[in-house]
Amino acid sequence: ADVKLLWDTSLTDGAARNPKAGDSPGWIIGANEIDYHCRGFVAGQRESVDLALALAGDPSPAGDGALKQMKGIEVGHIFKLGTKYTEAFKISVQGENGRPVTPMMGSYGVGVNRTMATIIEQWHDDKGIRWPISAAPYEIVLVSIAKGDAEIAAARQNYEALVAAGLEVLWDDRSARPGVKFGDAELIGFPIRLPMGKSYFQDGSLEVQLRAAGETRSLSGDTAKLVRGVEALRAALYAELEQGLQAEMADLDQR
Repeated sequence: ADVKLLWDTSLTDGAARNPKAGDSPGWIIGANEIDYHCRGFVAGQRESVDLALALAGDPSPAGDGALKQMKGIEVGHIFKLGTKYTEAFKISVQGENGRPVTPMMGSYGVGVNRTMATIIEQWHDDKGIRWPISAAPYEIVLVSIAKGDAEIAAARQNYEALVAAGLEVLWDDRSARPGVKFGDAELIGFPIRLPMGKSYFQDGSLEVQLRAAGETRSLSGDTAKLVRGVEALRAALYAELEQGLQAEMADLDQR
C-alpha cells in the first residue's frame, strides 16, 4: 500500500535506502504477526520531520500559545465491542437500503469503585481519608465514651435525634479506648466527628472535629441545640465545597 511515513530527522543519516543497489540494508519492522518481523524494509514516500516529546511551555501546534501540562485521572471507560455480541445474539437492524445489518456495539461507564478511589487520591493526608462531605459514606461519626447505662442512653438519644433530622450518622459505641476510636475516625475520614464523653455528660459541651480542615468547633446545650448546631456545620461544609468547585471551574475556564 502507498502509505505516507513521517520520518524523524534523526533517522536521515544512514537511513536505509535500496539494498539491491548496494546501499545499506533496509529496516527491521513489525510483520503484523506475533513473534515475526520483516527485514529489508525500504520506505517509499516519506517526509522528514522533527519529532520530539512535547513538554510544558512548548509552542502549541495550533499557534494559540504555549502548551500546559496538567494531571488527569481516569474515572471511566469506553469500550468498542464491535459485532462480537450482536452476532452471537443474532441482533440486526434495518440498514439504509432496507436490508438487515449487524450493528456495532459499545459500552461505557463510570465505576463507583474507581470514582471513590479517585476521590481518596485527591482527599487524603498522613492520617487517612478526608472525605468531602458530598461523597462521604457517612457525614458524621458519633464517638461515645460512655460509662454506665445513663450515659449510654444519653448518647443513644442524641444519635437517634440526629438520624431523625435526616443526617447520615455512624455511632461508634465500641468499648475500645478513646484514642483507638479517634484514630479510626481520622483514618476512615468522617467529615464531622462528635466526641461525646465526660465533658458532654457533665455540662453538655463538646468539641466537634472537622476532618478536612483539621479544625474544632464548640457546641453545647441539650439534644435539640446539638442537632441544630450539627446541621449548621453540615450546611457550612456543603457551601464551602460548592465555592471551591466553582473556583476550580473558573480557573479551568481561564486556562
